[in-house]
Amino acid sequence: TTGKFSLTPSAHDFSITILATNSTAFRILGLDASQDHTFTYNTSGTRFDYPVNLLGATKLKIFSEALASDNLDSAVLGSANLIDTISVNAPSFGLITFNSSQHNQCMMKRKSVESIDLQIRDERNNVVDFNNQDWSITFVIQSTTDEDFAPTKEFGALLNLQMRARMIQKLKENHKKAPVMEKLEVAEEEYEEDISELSDGD
Repeated sequence: TTGKFSLTPSAHDFSITILATNSTAFRILGLDASQDHTFTYNTSGTRFDYPVNLLGATKLKIFSEALASDNLDSAVLGSANLIDTISVNAPSFGLITFNSSQHNQCMMKRKSVESIDLQIRDERNNVVDFNNQDWSITFVIQSTTDEDFAPTKEFGALLNLQMRARMIQKLKENHKKAPVMEKLEVAEEEYEEDISELSDGD
């Protein structure tokens, strides 16, 4: 039981040819899509190249030009207008539910959106045909203005102190027995004093 189909004509006097041109069934049947396939009479049948694949689409990829970010798509080995990917977690004729609240947020390229376009494709980037079945999707767009986040001098100073603390810690781990350890410990004490002064100032 290899999962592969076999095909043979019912008589010697004719053959069966499956053309690769404009066919979308090759991956499903388990045939190499790069060439035509001709089957001649064989008592045991000529076996197909690969196992039959009746899974259908396993991923739904959401694309949008208007809502595009800098996401990467492995199917094209580069950036694309891919917003998110939904796993098909329901059997045929079942209801696919998806909540992206646990996913990472993405920064949109556009600063303004007047209309929204949408494409839903499978894992091979073929447009999905829903066969006239209803579906729905909701997008949540968060808007951030300069007033929502205005870094202050104290905030910048805190970031610099944190970067310096991480640098000191990394140097201490890499040079535990080096003569520079004494200077690093002094620098660490100075950092604690600086962060304490910054806290007192708040």
